[in-house]
Amino acid sequence: MIGGTDAQAQQIAGKYGLTDLQHHNPPMGFIKDPAAVEDCLKFIESVSPFRFCFLAVGSPQQETLAQALRARGVAKGLALCIGASLNFVTGTEKRAPIWMQAWRSNGCSDCCRIRSGLRAAISCAAREFLRTCVARGWSCAKRRSPAEHPRKVE
Repeated sequence: MIGGTDAQAQQIAGKYGLTDLQHHNPPMGFIKDPAAVEDCLKFIESVSPFRFCFLAVGSPQQETLAQALRARGVAKGLALCIGASLNFVTGTEKRAPIWMQAWRSNGCSDCCRIRSGLRAAISCAAREFLRTCVARGWSCAKRRSPAEHPRKVE
């Protein structure tokens, strides 16, 4: 298991009867530090082969790790990018109510997350906003003045 606290790792092991759970929690921002990324990759490779390796360090860090593991070809097993799932399974963070989750595209579940983690919620909302802007082709470029807009001549 990559990510999460030692307490979460123990809780997961106890809850699901895991007798050989290996855990590594890289430092915050590790993905920008090549040495920390290498330590993480070597840890995963050292416990290979494994049935599952849960990558719970957030997106896009976990996907970057998964891609590096595949490219190196040393680790054997199934790596799953699970994001904040550990927080929900261990009760560290509460899920939004079902009716709010259904309205995810309107940001209702983000409002619920603000209660428990303002920084994470703001980051998530900003990513969603930028994704929406890109998907809809909105530009942050300087707007044209009214004189520059083409006008229809009648």
